[in-house]
Amino acid sequence: MLLIFGGRRWEVTAVDGRQKVIDLRPSAGGRVPPFAGGGGAVADAVRRRMLELYRTGTPPRYLDAAARALFDEGRDAYRRFLLDEQPIIGMGRDTLLFPWRGDKVMGTLALALTSRGLNVGLEGPALSVRGTDPAELRAHLAALAAANPPPAIDLAAIADDRIVDKYDEYLSDDLAILAHAARAVDVPAAWDAIRELATVTPTEPDLVLPEPGPAAGATAVLGRTPFAVVDLETTGFAAQHHDRIVEIAIVRLDPAGEVADRWTTLVNPGRDAGPTHTHGLTDEDLRSAPHFAQIAQFLADRLDGHVLVAHNARFDVGFLEAEYRRLGLDPRPRPAICTIELADRLGAGTSRRLADCCAAAKIPLDDAHTALGDATATAALFRHALRLLAPGDLAELGADRPRSRHRGSETTTARSPLLRRGPRYRDRDGHIRSTRRPAAASPGSPPASGPQPQATTAATRTSTYSTEPSATGY
Repeated sequence: MLLIFGGRRWEVTAVDGRQKVIDLRPSAGGRVPPFAGGGGAVADAVRRRMLELYRTGTPPRYLDAAARALFDEGRDAYRRFLLDEQPIIGMGRDTLLFPWRGDKVMGTLALALTSRGLNVGLEGPALSVRGTDPAELRAHLAALAAANPPPAIDLAAIADDRIVDKYDEYLSDDLAILAHAARAVDVPAAWDAIRELATVTPTEPDLVLPEPGPAAGATAVLGRTPFAVVDLETTGFAAQHHDRIVEIAIVRLDPAGEVADRWTTLVNPGRDAGPTHTHGLTDEDLRSAPHFAQIAQFLADRLDGHVLVAHNARFDVGFLEAEYRRLGLDPRPRPAICTIELADRLGAGTSRRLADCCAAAKIPLDDAHTALGDATATAALFRHALRLLAPGDLAELGADRPRSRHRGSETTTARSPLLRRGPRYRDRDGHIRSTRRPAAASPGSPPASGPQPQATTAATRTSTYSTEPSATGY
């Protein structure tokens, strides 16, 4: 017996039905016949088995190196996007639904959601629902689950393309609908899936990934573009390897450097908390905190249209970029200012530590080594620097974005000056353009979109959003 497998011809030498093993050896001679068309339909059992393997993390023994790499990639994405907890993921203005069913049931689910007026597409094991957020999709699933299932023929009539088999094009519309209902619609199985999906408790907040953005946009302009001061607490220093973010704080400033609002949250790193003696956070504090994937869209919205400011910006930007890349997203290039370099240029002490830079500028540093405490102090240090710069120095932030150079696992970039005159300092890696035209600053306004992370279990450090100026007056 001959078998075509992996694009080659094989001779079957033995079959072990009990162990489910087929022994093969290469078969010489002949050509492998060409096959036209796409792959066959995926059965329910295949998708259920895929889900089981992703949950256990154990790959089948028969996978070769290439297939094993693909399995590992899929399993890592399954874990990264928390698909074991929630089958719904927001993607910008769209939503992905993972029912883990075969193609026949998936097609029926797509028709059922289309009957509700939704724009639905098939994306392999997922349904893409365009222009609908996760909460809206859950409401539609609940409505379908509460309703009586429609006849298969009613759903088949919605299908755009019913020409599948060889002679379908010769059928009348009525016969084509009957044929499609018989071979491609499974209402009972689809409604079982709908009822199951409708009972899943959503994560808080919803996992919404940022939609891909353009690589370049309007030039940020000092004096007109607002700032976002960022500070992170992490499990260590290896952003590109095993270390993760455990706490984030953003203090947004208007173009003059006045505090507009602040936001902070703990982050579940998916591993141990790291140096608790430094940041004071324990595994228990982080256990109920949102994962980075759950706040990725909200974070991107808060940073969009702002110049990023950080004390050691290379460190903070590197960790943020690494977290977004783990989600399969290419981080948007954005301008960044490092207050370490500002302090160097302005002679604010000899040490580069935040505490020493603040002491030299007579700025209080409360709650050191908490993200919000350090971000608040960094914002004050940055405002202090703005006061010392001449008005003529607040010119365009930059022009063309330099080309990056990769060195090992790190990325370095040719630097370009941030200022036209006066004390000259440079951005941390040449990112001098934001992705959109900078939005007007709106002090006192809550974020327009994106889920606000819920409070975590840490006694003194919770997920907060505030529009009040800090006690220091900065």
